[in-house]
Amino acid sequence: MKRNALEAINGLRFFAIIHLITFHFLAHHRAVFKNEGYWAELPSFLLQVITSGATATGLFFILSGFILTYVYASPDLKQIKGSKSEFFRNRIARIWPLHITIMTGLLIFQGPNAVAGMKQWLINATLLQTFIPTSVDSWNTPAWAASAMMLFYVLFPILLRFFAKRSQRSLVLVSLSLIACNWLLCTGFYHTFEGLSADNRRLFIASFYYSPVIWLTYFSLGIITGLRLLRSKQEEKITRWSGLRADLMLLAMLTSFLFIGAVPHVYMRHALFMAFQVVLIGALAHEKGALAWLCRRSWVQKLAHASFTMYLLHAPLFTLWTKALRPEGHMPLWGIIGYYGVLFTIAPWLENHFVPRGRRLINQLLTPRKPQISPLTGEETVSQASFPSDTSLKSGA
Repeated sequence: MKRNALEAINGLRFFAIIHLITFHFLAHHRAVFKNEGYWAELPSFLLQVITSGATATGLFFILSGFILTYVYASPDLKQIKGSKSEFFRNRIARIWPLHITIMTGLLIFQGPNAVAGMKQWLINATLLQTFIPTSVDSWNTPAWAASAMMLFYVLFPILLRFFAKRSQRSLVLVSLSLIACNWLLCTGFYHTFEGLSADNRRLFIASFYYSPVIWLTYFSLGIITGLRLLRSKQEEKITRWSGLRADLMLLAMLTSFLFIGAVPHVYMRHALFMAFQVVLIGALAHEKGALAWLCRRSWVQKLAHASFTMYLLHAPLFTLWTKALRPEGHMPLWGIIGYYGVLFTIAPWLENHFVPRGRRLINQLLTPRKPQISPLTGEETVSQASFPSDTSLKSGA
C-alpha cells in the first residue's frame, strides 16, 4: 500500500501554530503592558477565537502521534519500520539542534545575568524540564512540549505495538475511554486549582498542565487515529463523505468558540475540543473538502514546513521584539504585523538552511561506524553507516 504525502494534515499544522502563537502573543501583551491594546478592538467573536488558541496544544500532540504512525508504522502495522535506534536518532536530530541553538542564543542574550540561572538552563537545554515542575516555566517555556515529545518518542514503539493488536471496534472504545479519562483529569484539575492559594497555583499548574501524563492521552489518540486510517486504506474502504466531515468538524469548532466563555477554565477547554480534533484529523487525512483544498495551497505548505521552528522560536522572539521596539502603553499595530513578518521570514530560512545541517551533524555523531575490509590492503577500516534523512511530511517523515 502506497502512503501518499499528507499535504492537508501538513497545512493544518500551519493554521494550528498561528492560532497558538496569536494566543501567546495576546497573553504576552497582557503580561507586559497590563492591557490588550489593539486586540481589544477586535470583534468579540475573533477575540474568543484567539483566546481559545491554547487548545491547539492538544491538536499538535494528536498530530504528532498520527503522523509518526502514518510514516513509521510497518506494512503489517505491528511495529515501526527500520530499527529503533535509527528512529530515535532521527527524532533527536529533528528536535535538539534547533532547540540547543535557540537556548544558546538566549544564554548569550542574557549575558552576565544568565549565571544565576545556569542550572535551569542546563535542565532546559537537555529537555528534562517537563519532569521538573520548578524548571518548566523558565527560559524558552514552549520547549516543554519538545521535552514531553522526547518521552513520547521512547514510548511510541510500545504504544504502536499495543494498539495494533486491537480491532477497529476496540480502538473506538479505547479512544472514547481516553477522551473520558482526559475530561475527568481536567475536571479534577479545575476543582483542585480553584481551592488553592495564589502562591500554590503556579507550582500546581507546572506540575499538572506540563505533565506528560495529560498529553500522553492526546498522543495515544493520534496513534489510534493513524492506525484506523492505515487499516481503512488497506481495506480500500470508500470515504466519499470524509471531506464534508472535516469541513463540518471545523465549522463545529468555530461555532463552539461562541460559547467558549461559558467553559470555566482553559484546561476544561482542552478536554472539550479533544473529540473534535480527533475527528477533524481523521477526516482531513483523506485530502477531500474545502478545508483540505485550503491546506494544500503552496504558500501554506511552505510555512507549514517550518511550523515546529515557529513554535520553538516564537516566545523568544516576543521578548526580543518587545525590547527592540520599546513601545509605550501597548504594542503598535505595525509592531504586531512586523512581528509576524519577521517570524514568517526567519523560521522558513532556519528550517531550510540551518535545520538540515543540524540533522546531518547529529546523525553523524550518533550513527555507529561500520567496520569494513579494504579491498586493497585487506585491513579493517571504519565508515559512516548510512542513515535516511528526515525532512517533512512531503518526503514521508
